[in-house]
Formats: sequence, C-alpha cells, structure tokens
Amino acid sequence: MAARPKNHVIPHLTIAPPHLDVFGGADPWTPCDDVAMVVEATPTEPAADRDAKGPCYAHGGVPLYLLVDRETSTVTPFADRAGDDHRQILKRAFGEPPPLPAPFSFDLDKADFLRPPRRCTSCGAKQERGCQRMAGREEAHWTRARLGRRGPAMDLLTARFDRHVYAPHAHDEYTVGVCVGGAEVIAYRGGHIEAGPGAIVVLAPGEMHTGGPATPDLGYAYRALYAAPDLLGDGVLGRGLPHFRDAVIDDPELSAALRATHTDLARCPDPLEAESRLPWLLTALARRHSTARADSDTIPGAEGIARQIRDRLADELTQPPSLSSLAAELGLSRYQLLRAFRTTMGIPPYAWLAQHRVTRARALLEAGLRPAEVAGLVGFADQAHLTRWFRRVLGVTPAAYRNSVQDAR
Repeated sequence: MAARPKNHVIPHLTIAPPHLDVFGGADPWTPCDDVAMVVEATPTEPAADRDAKGPCYAHGGVPLYLLVDRETSTVTPFADRAGDDHRQILKRAFGEPPPLPAPFSFDLDKADFLRPPRRCTSCGAKQERGCQRMAGREEAHWTRARLGRRGPAMDLLTARFDRHVYAPHAHDEYTVGVCVGGAEVIAYRGGHIEAGPGAIVVLAPGEMHTGGPATPDLGYAYRALYAAPDLLGDGVLGRGLPHFRDAVIDDPELSAALRATHTDLARCPDPLEAESRLPWLLTALARRHSTARADSDTIPGAEGIARQIRDRLADELTQPPSLSSLAAELGLSRYQLLRAFRTTMGIPPYAWLAQHRVTRARALLEAGLRPAEVAGLVGFADQAHLTRWFRRVLGVTPAAYRNSVQDAR
C-alpha cells in the first residue's frame, strides 16, 4: 500500500476485493475532517481489510470505521482513534446489533447486511452458519464451533421469536438450551413443559418435540447447543446415555456459565476455547442433573499431566493440538485431562494459553509491531480477539499499551 497522506481518505462505502488496493493512493484523496464514518463491506480476503485499511482510516482521522465481514459473518465498528489504531473494537456476529459509539450512540440495525439462512430453523438440518430475520422480531442465528483443531463440530443457536412455532421434530444430539427472555412452551414426552428466563432445557436425542411462545405478547428468546451424546457421558459411570428425568432444570450457576460460554463462542468460535469449555459444562450438567453417577475426580499424577499439557500448548502457540488428541496420548479421557489441568493451574487450558499469548504479544508490541500484525503471530484469530484478551489480562488495549511504551522511549 502506498504512503497514506495524513488527514485524507476516501469517505464512501466501498465494496471491492482487497487485492484491488483501492486505498493505495491511485484514486483522488478527499479531506476527511468532516467524515463521521466509513463503511467497508468485504466479500473476499477480509484479513487484508482488518490489517491494512483500519490503520489507514485511523491515520487519516476518521473517528469510526465499520467493517462488514461477509467471510466471518461479523460486523465490527472500530472507534476511539489513537494514532494509526483504534482502541475500541466491538465485533458482533450477524444478528447481534453492535452499539455505535459517539457521535451516533445507538445500536446498528444490520438487517441489510444479513445473509439468507442455510439451516432450517424448524428441523435444525446442519448447513452453513447464517442468520434469518422474519416478520416481527423473529431471528435465528447459527454458529458452528469445533471442539479442538480439526475436531468434531458443535452447532450453537441464538434465537429470538415473537410468534414462531416449531413443527414436531427431533435431533440426533442432546439439545441443551437456556431461556434468556420471555417464556417458551414445548410439547415433549406426551406433555407440555414451560421455560422462563434462566431455565435450562435438556431434550434427549431422538425425542420428538415442538416449541413456541408461552404467551402471545412476550415471545421467547434462548441460546441452545446441540451436543453429541458421548460428550455428556465423559466423566460419568455407565455405558448408556445419561437420562434426565426433568427436562427443565433450575441451576442458576450452570445456567449463567452455559449462557456466557455460548455468547463468547458465538462471537469467536476458537477451537481450543470451545473444547475447554463446552465438554466441561456438559459433564457438569450430566453429573448434577442426570441419573448417571459421577466418576472419580482423583487423577493420579495430575501435576505432571498439567505441566505436559502446558508445555505442548506453549510450544504450539499458533496451532495448538486438540485436547482429545493430547488426552489419547496420555491414556486419559478429555474430562480427566481437563480436571488435572484445572486442578493444578486453576484455569482451563484455553485461558492459560490466551494469557501466555498476551505475554508474547507484549514483547512484540514493545518491539514496535502493530496489534493487527501481533494478533496472528501469537495465535489469536484477529485483532479483536487479541484486544479482548489483552484488556482482560492487562486492563488496556494493545494499541494503548503500544503507544504508552513507545512514548516512554
């Protein structure tokens, strides 16, 4: 990319492949002193936009840059400009309106950006991720997470309906949902169950069920995941499937954990994070609320196991191995590996690796590299992923940290 003139940028909506280098200086540059926002809709090679055009706009003085990334089905406002970076990055999946900061200060309605769904909202047939908006407040957004690198897929659904009623259908997986608004009534096992906010709903594989609003005025909203049956059998005794006598479960702590995990993975379905969090919570669900008996929590040699896992994760920073493959090498189940690591380290593997990546990122930022460059070098999915963890660990954004270090020299 050619040198960018200070305080100049092209302030109009541009839909073009990044390789055209439309910001290379060939087009006329327009003063951007009065530009409030620039929008990019990217159909191909989105990394080029994230890495190059964001700093271009920041350098030019644009206060708000909105990236509509069709490759990852996300919308990201970049705001709070500082030098060649933006300190505020609010990445949202299609279907979750991102808040626009000042001078706008409202939630963006992204209806015009949404792709048609490629998964049936009635029967859950597995296809690509998508989002659907129907008449009224009718939304269903699917995300596919993988349990470890090259691991099996698990589908996550974020849904909000005013009137939608599911036709009778069944799933091959366990359906585990958390109601987050309104109330839902479900025809299940010859009767009807009702779930309100905070309730966990567990539907067994192969069981026919429906779903719809419990009252005509409130609608219902929920988060659901579709788990292979063996995931709930890890950490419990017996060969049969865990049986849940009650389909609606009252467990505020587990409900909050399931909802938080679902939200985080729907935003950024990192494979190691998904494998560290989802199987652990599903085992907790089976151990607490099914008829299955819990397996022993004693893991001989837990400290040595944890050290081996830690060292492997550190050595393979950018492409960490799956926990299931590591467990197989050590002759353990995935639950036993997670138990040994969490007991010894106090945090799950993905959290340890994220903090280790932040430590490595600090050194690269201090050497003068930009956050967008650093993110990929230490294994984060993108700059937003790096920023989220950097703030969690250090309390500042990577851009702010880099600027403060550079200013101190």
